[in-house]
Amino acid sequence: MHISGKLIRDMKHGSEKAFTTIYEHYHKLIYYIVFQYVKDVEVAKDLTQDAFIKMYNEVRKNDEPIHFHPWFIALTKNIVFDYFRQNKLNRVDKNSEKTLAEFPDPSYQASPGSISFQSLTPLEKQVIDYKIIFKQTFKEIADTMGLSLSVVTKIYYEALNKLRLDMEDKSI
Repeated sequence: MHISGKLIRDMKHGSEKAFTTIYEHYHKLIYYIVFQYVKDVEVAKDLTQDAFIKMYNEVRKNDEPIHFHPWFIALTKNIVFDYFRQNKLNRVDKNSEKTLAEFPDPSYQASPGSISFQSLTPLEKQVIDYKIIFKQTFKEIADTMGLSLSVVTKIYYEALNKLRLDMEDKSI
């Protein structure tokens, strides 16, 4: 789902429905990003809430962002970095190998299956999460991760091919 300018304008003018739609679209992604850094369930919940409050307040008092998705991701990361600065913590691990299925988000339950993701690199796991779990376009993934569209597409299809080969090996 693409967050339209109209939806953002509606939220700017106080539409609870517009905010709820944006929240439902982004809450798992924002929680995932925050938890990836803080590695604490309660802190991640609090900072996720802070991110939505700040996003809402910024949209209400300023012009709507031209590219909402990367703007909201950057805002969220800034909240996390502010948290670390305020608490003088330097435990930011940008190279975490955890994927969404490993995060203890109580609203998310990974379905059990026989697919092993061990053959994938952390970058491949992250692209798979964005594409399949969050249903983002390759363009949105590229913007979020700071990679080119062609690199993201290549990573995604190579990861799928690895998984396909793993499954074929298991079935023999």
